[in-house]
Amino acid sequence: MKNIFKNVGILLLAFIFLGALFSLWSEQGSNVEVIGFDRLTQEINNDFVKSLEINGEVVNITLKDDSKKSVTKEPGQPVSELLSNLGVAPEKIASLNITVASTTGARAWAGALLPYLIPFILLGLFFVFYDAFGAGRQ
Repeated sequence: MKNIFKNVGILLLAFIFLGALFSLWSEQGSNVEVIGFDRLTQEINNDFVKSLEINGEVVNITLKDDSKKSVTKEPGQPVSELLSNLGVAPEKIASLNITVASTTGARAWAGALLPYLIPFILLGLFFVFYDAFGAGRQ
């Protein structure tokens, strides 16, 4: 019984370590400044914005000096409608290069299925290793 608690503790520490490692790895590539829609409308009205890329709820902004910024919008609301509601002229909206990035194929399936499959895979591995180690004690 003492070995089970020891093994579970080691497993939890390993998961915490891996989680910390992955969070550090994912944060290294995010040097994009996050701004609000008020600042985005100022940038568009001052003709500083080169293009907008919409990826779900995140709008990635490329300025004319090739710097990157990001803003998060509400789900289901079109960016053109949001910008016009915030006072951006329709001519300025039409002059922007707006693209919509969509996730298709394997990435979409993985994003939908992996959150449900990973716990079952981990439980299956736990029972496989538990049986394997238990068989050696008999």
